[in-house]
Amino acid sequence: MTTRTVTRTAKFAVGFDGHRSVDLKGRDGLWARLDCVQEDLTRAANDLIEVLSMVNRDIISWPMNGDKKVPLATLAYRALIGAWTPWGRPIYRPEGRTVSGGVKSALAGSVLARLLEDGRARQKDKTRPRYSTFGSQPIPFRKQEVRFLLDGRIRLTIWASGARRAAPLVVRPAGVRGGQETILRRIRKGEYKHGDGKLWKDAKTRKWMFAVSWTGPVVAAEGDLVAGV
Repeated sequence: MTTRTVTRTAKFAVGFDGHRSVDLKGRDGLWARLDCVQEDLTRAANDLIEVLSMVNRDIISWPMNGDKKVPLATLAYRALIGAWTPWGRPIYRPEGRTVSGGVKSALAGSVLARLLEDGRARQKDKTRPRYSTFGSQPIPFRKQEVRFLLDGRIRLTIWASGARRAAPLVVRPAGVRGGQETILRRIRKGEYKHGDGKLWKDAKTRKWMFAVSWTGPVVAAEGDLVAGV
């Protein structure tokens, strides 16, 4: 058997720790607030990919830093924090609670990656649209905003800080077993490194799901990759 380091993604359902049923349900409950966050981010993602495409095609003047163009990655983040308003209004206009700068940064990265992917696809097929749209945008997190606690829970920095430090969102994996359970345990112990994550509500099951990338050694046994060594 040989060992090699790989990067994969773990996906699982989650529950919400520290919340009573009455705190989760209803129009003012946590689930409704997270639904609203997804809607706000989806709307922002669709506006952002459109405006970045317009800049890329010189329909909107490309902002300059001296004699150099401001990178698209910088423009994407500036648009989401309201520092660049090419349409005369913020791209991110939350109807619900405002998300953290880390979530905005992760969203900017996701949108830019989609735009670049669309551009490569269009080079091969000119009939494809210049940019795609987002149907339902998960809530994205940079790896710095994801913390695996030793008791099995996962702490997510999601809300923007106000006068006081915003409380994190704490979730607990539900129904994980076997290889997935091993992966999460190794992440908690520091044997595997985790990357970015995302949280969303599954449209079919209505369950809240979480996905996180991880990097670690695996054993290749008879062609199959087995987590752990």
